[in-house]
Amino acid sequence: MSKSKQAIFSMILPLFMFLFYQAVFAENNAPAQDNADYSVAYINDFDGDCSIIRAGAVSGEDITELYMPLYKGDTVETGAGAKAEVVFDDDTVVKLDEGSSIVISDLVRSKNKKTFLEVLQGCVLLIVKKLDPGDDFTVKTKMAVAAVKGTEFAVQAADKNGNDGVAVYDGSVKVAMLDSGGGVKDNTVVEKNSEVMVSGGARRFNRMKMFSGRFLNRRAEFAELRTGILKMRELKRNGKISDFKYNRRLEFIQKIKKLRNNPEFYNRLDGAHKARIERMIKHEGAFRQALEKKGKNNYNGDKTGNDGDAGYGNNRKDKKDRNHDGNN
Repeated sequence: MSKSKQAIFSMILPLFMFLFYQAVFAENNAPAQDNADYSVAYINDFDGDCSIIRAGAVSGEDITELYMPLYKGDTVETGAGAKAEVVFDDDTVVKLDEGSSIVISDLVRSKNKKTFLEVLQGCVLLIVKKLDPGDDFTVKTKMAVAAVKGTEFAVQAADKNGNDGVAVYDGSVKVAMLDSGGGVKDNTVVEKNSEVMVSGGARRFNRMKMFSGRFLNRRAEFAELRTGILKMRELKRNGKISDFKYNRRLEFIQKIKKLRNNPEFYNRLDGAHKARIERMIKHEGAFRQALEKKGKNNYNGDKTGNDGDAGYGNNRKDKKDRNHDGNN
């Protein structure tokens, strides 16, 4: 193979691997299983080396699917250069930077909602919807606990200097500093456009200030997350979320077909990969029939992802349904 062809192949391969893993997922979620799964939280987006360590598990599983469900006790981790987004049933979104790790320590959905996250390392961005009376959303690091009622903020755990921090982009956040034994040593309220750091050595609040470089340039990411949330709410409000999911599946199949129609690439795949692709493509008719049965078939075969804005996050990959019909 020539160098130019090798270069083209190396560019196509990552795209195929992502689409292939999506195919594995979608193959197991045909219309007949359309409401089989439900979880309060799930992986809404990911890019790079990300994993989930299930509660009680010794090792993790790679994140290879959108909408993988998350439960109490699960840990989500991102590797170098990777990122991930977790979305909850109330449209709260948590975005993990590279090299980050969070644990869903508590996830209660009864009369009142209670969500408790631990940030073990790295930095996360959070948009938490305004909570109802009696609901709680708490984020903890080794040295601080942040309690919110609805705001946009970032949490840094164990930066290069060993400090934890909280930066608030909208609303306010009550931050409790913890002593070495986990007890509350001090409290402060971080207001909009401010940040506070907890010094790892002295266990004290550093002087509250306006955003520093690490937090200053994150506003555009919050704006994009916010846009995605509003779009998804609009789809649900207008009863179009199910159509959106089927249409995205069909768009995905068109991309799979294009890869299959590239002989130089397709012929290099092993038999298992080829068989998986063929089975995925066979679902196209079932997806179209599902839309037609509803009388809302707005699919255009020439579309290739133009409504990708309806997801959250920066990474506009093709979204597949994890069947959270009331939750995304």
